[in-house]
Amino acid sequence: MPTLSVDRNPEDSEAPKTRPPNFLPDKDKAHALGFTKTPGTNTVASATVVPCQNKLTYIWLNNGRTFWSKPIQINQGNIVCWVWINSKWISQTINLKDIDTFICEWF
Repeated sequence: MPTLSVDRNPEDSEAPKTRPPNFLPDKDKAHALGFTKTPGTNTVASATVVPCQNKLTYIWLNNGRTFWSKPIQINQGNIVCWVWINSKWISQTINLKDIDTFICEWF
């Protein structure tokens, strides 16, 4: 799949050095800003995630799981990111179809 935005090889990327914020972003605000599924497609458009690359981003999945992440590579169908799980950063690939909503830290 073609890469939309990459600033480094994901295997060479270091995990974030700090913990994520200790607050939960407002999901309604994320929806209002358009950080959600594209109507009629049942998936998040990869282009909407690009502004969040290399920024702390809160993600709500379709299955109800939520977590802080730091996207480092954004492709047409997925994002490669660091995910905060059990008090540590873990490298993961997330399918864009599995994301309900997201919001970047600065919003």
